[in-house]
Amino acid sequence: MRMLFVDEEYFYREFPSAAEFILAASLRKELYGLLRRSVPSESDRNRIEELKRAPACQESWFIRKLEDEKLAL
Repeated sequence: MRMLFVDEEYFYREFPSAAEFILAASLRKELYGLLRRSVPSESDRNRIEELKRAPACQESWFIRKLEDEKLAL
């Protein structure tokens, strides 16, 4: 298992822009999933509010996609 951590550390150190991209995509994916829930819990609603403030989730193209799917922020 330690080998995977070494690979992960290497990846983040050697490819910071790729690591940033993966993090941003992950945050958008999380927000998208939470917004699609028919009955979000209180913790879901709190997390949605946090994610809405993240720069990755404020990308204009992402907001337009959410609006197209009637998931507007």
